[in-house]
Amino acid sequence: MRWVSNLMFFTKNYWSLLFFSMLTQSELFCWSISPKEQTIFLNQPEAFFTVIGGIEDQKTQIDIYAVDRWIDCDGKETWQKNEADFVIYPSQVVLGKGEQQLVSVKWKNRENIRLEKAFRIVFKGKSLSNEKDLPPIAASFYVASHRYSEPNISVKDFKIEACGGEKLLSLELVNHGKRHKSLKQEHMELLVTFRNHVGQMQTMALTESDFGNKLEACIDVLAEMSRYIRIPWLEGYPQEIQSVEVLK
Repeated sequence: MRWVSNLMFFTKNYWSLLFFSMLTQSELFCWSISPKEQTIFLNQPEAFFTVIGGIEDQKTQIDIYAVDRWIDCDGKETWQKNEADFVIYPSQVVLGKGEQQLVSVKWKNRENIRLEKAFRIVFKGKSLSNEKDLPPIAASFYVASHRYSEPNISVKDFKIEACGGEKLLSLELVNHGKRHKSLKQEHMELLVTFRNHVGQMQTMALTESDFGNKLEACIDVLAEMSRYIRIPWLEGYPQEIQSVEVLK
């Protein structure tokens, strides 16, 4: 099942399909990074990214920095540049075709944190052949503690509603845990409990094939935050739902 989801500096800006389309262009022609997501802990506050030059025969200058990351209930992201909490070295690299550079990202904030914090590490490039700014690549980055519980996703509210001539099942998901949860369409499963035509309780499972194109590839639900999702609800599906549960 599909869940979730250039930059925003100090003001609110939201990016979705356009951003990720640009990201893909960067990876194909300019450079790429590995991995795309990392979590560090207070007792091991450093992580590393490998930046890899692209297939084009040109030099690319890449500036690297951190941004705070917020996601609202509808999945819109807000970024704000964070220069206080990280040491990034090197913070700028120049790469040619196929060249690689290891980049260190170290958390330097000494305060205790109650919840896992969400960031993105942004790699913003510029072609040195024509001074043209290139689309950025952004990795998901989390700072947590081993003491924190695992994520815990439940369905707080649900309803069947009409939208644009079709019916949708609208769900409000809540993460009660202190770590984020990435919900991926290909692995997602919902269990719906309903009352049948003779009044008996039954269940049905919904998986990737039932969600159509209404969901994104991955939906991140941050610690102690909520997200709304909507999936197609066909005419043959039950209309009197008793409960909805996220199985995985």
